Amino acid sequence: LPFTLFATIKKTTKLNVYATIILIISMIMLGTRVASYGWILIIICFLIAITLSKFIYKDKRTKIKYYKTITIITIIGILFLSNSPISRREYGYPLGDLTTLKERPTIDINDIESLNKVYTYIEESYQVFGIQGTYVFERYNYKHDPGFWFEIFDKSIESGVIENREMQRLISNNIIKNNDNKLKYQLFGYSFSRMRSGAIYMEHDIIVQIFTMGYLGALLLIGPYLLIVSIICIKVLKKMKRKIALFNITFLISICATIGSAILTGHILDELFVTIYIGFICGYFLQKIQTKKEVKNES
Repeated sequence: LPFTLFATIKKTTKLNVYATIILIISMIMLGTRVASYGWILIIICFLIAITLSKFIYKDKRTKIKYYKTITIITIIGILFLSNSPISRREYGYPLGDLTTLKERPTIDINDIESLNKVYTYIEESYQVFGIQGTYVFERYNYKHDPGFWFEIFDKSIESGVIENREMQRLISNNIIKNNDNKLKYQLFGYSFSRMRSGAIYMEHDIIVQIFTMGYLGALLLIGPYLLIVSIICIKVLKKMKRKIALFNITFLISICATIGSAILTGHILDELFVTIYIGFICGYFLQKIQTKKEVKNES
């Protein structure tokens, strides 16, 4: 979207405007919070840049018609947003009837009868707390660690039904807490295949990379993007003495939007298409910098 919007601003043709509107509509129709509201944040960033360029830096190349184009696109986007899947989506689910719960037994790992009472209590109670059976019986069997599920029950009473992403994170954190070789896995991770086969592959980027590749692997994956973002920020700040470099800001918005979406959602940094796309953007920006340096040196 940032590059489509940049092209529309620089050359306002019907084709560019239609392409931007269709792209925004497709984002809204995805139904996710990041896609449905993210385009508004991108437009706000462009509006700030254009306003600074026009009224602070007095750049004659920045025209008032840019506001007209962006306003039309925004109004159409908001009209679709008001009738989109996200506007009808409900968040949070109420707990079941807690009065139906029996008295919670005490865990005694040395007493088989006591453990059987604990197992029966979990089997009869997990649905009241809105927990999916696959977590309790398959992904992290309650018989291996009944104390953990009692903690989950208490947490549910305090904050309501725990969503899938939060449940996956809690289970993964508990596995690490009970692991004897924490440092090794914190540095190098549990591997992608092990997390997948364990059926607790989290839908939360950055966090899932730390689990699969460790802190070192996550740094190697995300580090180059952060480095390029730093380079772009330096370039933008240097040019801000004279003008607003909208082209550089477009690169900055695009990379930050990708990383921001990954932090807020999931299945982005592990997807081949996304890494190819963001890699192309970063490579093109670095190539532009190198070309400008070579031209400057030759002159």
